[in-house]
Amino acid sequence: MNRSTNQVLEIGGGGDLAQPGRKANVWDGYGLPAQQWRLVDVVSGARLTLQEVYTTGVRCKLLNRNSGLVLEIGGGGDLTREGLAANQWYDFGVASQQWNIYINSSYRSTASSAGTAASAPASSTLALYPNPASASLQITLPGNNEAVQVTITDAHGRAVKVSHEHGKVNVSNLASGLYIISAADGHRTFRQKFIKE
Repeated sequence: MNRSTNQVLEIGGGGDLAQPGRKANVWDGYGLPAQQWRLVDVVSGARLTLQEVYTTGVRCKLLNRNSGLVLEIGGGGDLTREGLAANQWYDFGVASQQWNIYINSSYRSTASSAGTAASAPASSTLALYPNPASASLQITLPGNNEAVQVTITDAHGRAVKVSHEHGKVNVSNLASGLYIISAADGHRTFRQKFIKE
């Protein structure tokens, strides 16, 4: 997660996310596989826990959990040049696919503090029901504000067209599965996961 924006590192944003060469970017954290990474020791090939990174500082490669490909910088030429794009590619064990991960001790969290941080006050979250939903979804923004824009994204990061009126969103035409709904009140955007039955 980026310490400045609190957004997560992800591969792609739609389409075939398993394709080599898909670019890396940052986006709001939806918990999708394209936003999840495995840490692997460059020398032994063993998967690493965060605690091992804290204590050993070993060189890592990051494998995208959606594609299994590794995060790399550039793809040729002068790989030390600033501004080169990050992407995913087959693991060739080259330096441009290896990373040193440093975790500031003041940002390490325990299970209890992580749980506390994840629990936002009810007044600052998007409420929706029923969840799972089959035909319609009722959304309530903090302060009972009216949603001026509603967007639904599927599990592959693709935006899906929906209609909404007075907090009621028609989801009857969606295929079954996990979705993320984003609702904006003109000042802030709130997001929540829901399941379409």
